[in-house]
Amino acid sequence: MRAPASYPHEPVEVRFLQTHASFVFLVPPFVYKVKKAVDLGFLDFSTLEKRRWFCHREVELNRRLTKDVPIGQALCDSLRHLAARQVTSS
Repeated sequence: MRAPASYPHEPVEVRFLQTHASFVFLVPPFVYKVKKAVDLGFLDFSTLEKRRWFCHREVELNRRLTKDVPIGQALCDSLRHLAARQVTSS
């Protein structure tokens, strides 16, 4: 996901950031956030089901503050699959 050629909209560059819990790819005009499979005690993203639940909650909470910004989630097994779906509202 770090290579611009990975994306169907052919961005000029990809900026990669990391938090303790996520990988973030800034690919204008999109941002992709991938939750790491981690259990840090104060948060547990160790299973796909838990990551899916927390993604859904994050979208619900963030949507309250981002009325003008499309926000959603997509489960994907590849970047091409995600790009075909783009972001789906939940």
